[in-house]
Amino acid sequence: MSGAELKTLRESIGLPARWIADMTNMDLRTVQYWEVDKFPIPEIVENLLIELVDAIENKAILMAKNIIANRDPSAPSCKLIRYKSETALWLTDHDLGVRKIPVNCYAIMLARVRCILRNNGINVTIQYDV
Repeated sequence: MSGAELKTLRESIGLPARWIADMTNMDLRTVQYWEVDKFPIPEIVENLLIELVDAIENKAILMAKNIIANRDPSAPSCKLIRYKSETALWLTDHDLGVRKIPVNCYAIMLARVRCILRNNGINVTIQYDV
């Protein structure tokens, strides 16, 4: 994996470089060096990021399929819940294979769910948890 690929995948899911540093017990500067190809990217980091990107995409598809299958056709729209904080997100059951993802990663996943649903003719609203 190149540094450009690492950075592109990380940014595609809204993942801060700090999160990768924390999850791998590395300095933020090390992650930044990986992203500009100054240091080789460890395989464990590559696998972690690929697994997370795939998990978010697969979860978005699964959520959309479940909503489509179980939706009340008479309902005017479907409501998706956006969490305001990591704590609120982490208290819910959103198994992505990696614990404690940042709330903005979940928001990007919701945007993907919204896109899938809208492409299937379903109106969607996204609201904050209460």
